[in-house]
Amino acid sequence: MSVFNASRLQNKTVLITGASGGIGEATAILFAKAGSNVILAARRTEVLAKVKAACETAYKESGIQTGGKFAAIKLDVSDKNAVANLWNDVPQELRDVDILVNNAGFVLGVERVGDINPNDIEAMFATNVLGLISVTQALIKDFKERKKGHFINIGSVAGREPYVGGSIYCATKHAVSAFTGSLMRELVDTPIRVTEIQPGMVETDFSVTRYRGDKTAADKVYAGLQPLVAEDIAEEIVWAAARPPHVNLAQPSTGGFVRAGLKADNQIRGHHSNQGTKTGATCKQGKPLVHVTVTVPLHTTLSLYHVNMGIDLRLGDFIPGLLVPPEANIHLTIGIHFLLAALYTLTITSHPRAFTLVRVVLGIPAGYIFYLYAFYPYETPTRGVDIGLAVVGLYGIMRVIDTCIVDLLVGVHTPPRWVVDGKVLPLPTSFFGRLGYSIDYLLSLRGTSIFKNTTWDWIVPSTKRRMPSPKTSRLVFLASASWSLFKQYLIYDALDTLNKSRIWDNRLPHPITDGGLNIFEQLTFAFSVCAGTALSISFPATMVAIFAVACGAPVEAWPPMFDAPFSAVSLADFWTRRWHSLFRRVFDRLSLGIIHGLEKIHAPLPSHLRKTLRAILIFALSATLHLFLMYRLPISDTHHHPSFLDRSTLFFFLSQPFALLVEKTVIEPLSGGNIWVTRCWAWGWLLCSGRWWADVWVRRGLWDPKEKVVGYSVARRLLKGTWSP
Repeated sequence: MSVFNASRLQNKTVLITGASGGIGEATAILFAKAGSNVILAARRTEVLAKVKAACETAYKESGIQTGGKFAAIKLDVSDKNAVANLWNDVPQELRDVDILVNNAGFVLGVERVGDINPNDIEAMFATNVLGLISVTQALIKDFKERKKGHFINIGSVAGREPYVGGSIYCATKHAVSAFTGSLMRELVDTPIRVTEIQPGMVETDFSVTRYRGDKTAADKVYAGLQPLVAEDIAEEIVWAAARPPHVNLAQPSTGGFVRAGLKADNQIRGHHSNQGTKTGATCKQGKPLVHVTVTVPLHTTLSLYHVNMGIDLRLGDFIPGLLVPPEANIHLTIGIHFLLAALYTLTITSHPRAFTLVRVVLGIPAGYIFYLYAFYPYETPTRGVDIGLAVVGLYGIMRVIDTCIVDLLVGVHTPPRWVVDGKVLPLPTSFFGRLGYSIDYLLSLRGTSIFKNTTWDWIVPSTKRRMPSPKTSRLVFLASASWSLFKQYLIYDALDTLNKSRIWDNRLPHPITDGGLNIFEQLTFAFSVCAGTALSISFPATMVAIFAVACGAPVEAWPPMFDAPFSAVSLADFWTRRWHSLFRRVFDRLSLGIIHGLEKIHAPLPSHLRKTLRAILIFALSATLHLFLMYRLPISDTHHHPSFLDRSTLFFFLSQPFALLVEKTVIEPLSGGNIWVTRCWAWGWLLCSGRWWADVWVRRGLWDPKEKVVGYSVARRLLKGTWSP
């Protein structure tokens, strides 16, 4: 259970049929370890008591404080009256079931058609099919009313591949597969999930029952191979139940596969993959095979295509923002509206004190809502999505502070101005002018504007220098940006292939600097972190730029995010001109506010000291931002989790201003104006210090196999013959 996140199962109520032994018993114990409440249902009450005791012991050993309520009830699922009166025996506190595991089932005999006892036929269908349907019907109305629930039906590989001597059992499991498939499609537009697990060759009392108690005959079934055990299947069941609410493990049909055909009013909600975990039959060497399932998001319309039909663009891998939980967008939308209202008041110069107070009042809920967006425990498919939530939420908080607080510290109300054709414009006075100003300022990250021939007066020279000429034709821009996007994709894919070419020990506090790598390997992965960070910003930004310009946006509003950072001639050149300026405005403003606050307490600072202090403050703010980004990531037993004030993060960011000081006072005088000296110093320092940041990147799981940066991998196709990253 420590391998994956089981916290979603805490205090969930699980009903398991056939819980007196085998897969049902193992599943119940594993759910108990996860902190769930479990209703154990089976015919053998004396055995159920032992299973209940085992569940109670497992729960106590887990140390989890929630859940841990257990009930054992006698239930024969083939008895319709017993199923109808099921709730009479279930304690009131356990009647809101979250997960149903339809596990009850058995097989009798190996007789061939013509020799099968009719009573055996009726018994198998009554339990394996009709019983499963009866229990499902008993719960589905409640699931629909509460708009949540998960049906996990235990099928079999016999439901995919029939075999001699198993005609009736195979027929029942084919029926289970068909029923599950229909149920999933009926519930696909609801939050209710449906999953089928199809075990095969699992050594339990299953074969003993089949051979009517003949243990010797039952053991021969597994001769010469290592069969699966009940715990193997239990792990699959509990893993499926622990998936995020927006992810459903869906069973593909033979000869085809399930495609997610998105409704027009739906957005992509989860990771699309054609790889899953459903344990199957065994090969001749006796190793369990793994059949393929398809992971699809809920709230999508499913269509069945032939394998060679349909195109899965895997946009969620290319653009992680598409995987943001929809409920998070509610917080973002509300926060943006509060911030937009605060920005609107910047244009109102009358009654400055009153509107300053209004901005502060608007800023309080805006900041809180952006905090929720950044740190609310949404169910997210990847750590990359977690980082994205934190980046946007923290940026929103910084914009709120910049808009509502900084001018109070500085003591001067200086709202930014538009610059059109080189002329600074006065603040707009009409309603629509002010609204356009507010929206444009909200959307501007680097001082560019959504309006033609317009910038903001705070745009930095390096960004202005990168702006395409307004005379650039739309077609030329799109061609150039598309070519740039393709090159970025190839490099990004190659770096990702390199990063995941080894299995990282995420439990190490320093997997790069103290993980057995030689210095060349350390520097290589430090470079990969630097280049990968740049591409993680520029790649989606280029995609957005192509889309925006194709829709009519001015070409000059979309300069490249970076100014050839690997051509930097010094460390100062890298940080001030070459690296991205997404946070420069807010960092500059926040550092200015802090310095003004200090100068109000003490005397004004000398200009050189002021400049040095401001550089230190900016990197300190950047360090704080990145500490919070790492704080957003989920905690697990398989990853090292340092304290909030992580030394590796602090070492990397807080060492940069001191390296700049060394460059200014030592390296530049010694270089005699030779840019290769300062360039070698800059890259030597960035790579050496970058190892600290690479430690953070690796141990927090951002290079884990499930963290996708591209949907399809050319590098892996060439090296391994697969397109899957």
